[in-house]
Amino acid sequence: MLHSKELRRKVDELLTRRDILCESADKLVSKRKKYESRHSAAIKAREILFHVAQDTQKSIEQNIGRIVSLALNAIFDEPYDFKIEFVKRRNKMECDLFLESNGEKMVPSDSVGGGVLDVISFSLRLAFVMLSQSRRILILDEPMKNLSRNYQPKAAEMIKMLSEKLGIQVIMTTHIPEFISSADKLFELK
Repeated sequence: MLHSKELRRKVDELLTRRDILCESADKLVSKRKKYESRHSAAIKAREILFHVAQDTQKSIEQNIGRIVSLALNAIFDEPYDFKIEFVKRRNKMECDLFLESNGEKMVPSDSVGGGVLDVISFSLRLAFVMLSQSRRILILDEPMKNLSRNYQPKAAEMIKMLSEKLGIQVIMTTHIPEFISSADKLFELK
């Protein structure tokens, strides 16, 4: 049998232990509430970022698609629509680029010649310059070198028109006579 002092000591010990556990539980509940609040804020922030990303992707799809399509249609008689699609693969967003012509969807590198690819490449660079916050300068080395000779006058005209309308300074090296004759300033290197 336990003596009353021993019993009292045991009860006090258990009460102290209970008080410590209650304090610890209160602290854990407080921490849990703080983490739940942070988690809720993170979920809301993720939702906002998701919607902003979707809006940005739609804007990129439309604006870049329009710029590249205009460039293609300024040069080629066959109508091309350049399309961009954002697709989730392997839990990451990827960007697919393709052309539509007469209702047919085509991967540019597999379906068209080097001249069309040169115009697409030029237009994508132009779109990048337009979207960037840097100075509007585009430096080109032998642009449109794969473009058929009969399309080069239209390409030179398009580059000059876009340069003027968009306020982009174009600096290029070229041997193509149509590009040389459309330049504002010439520097001949020998």
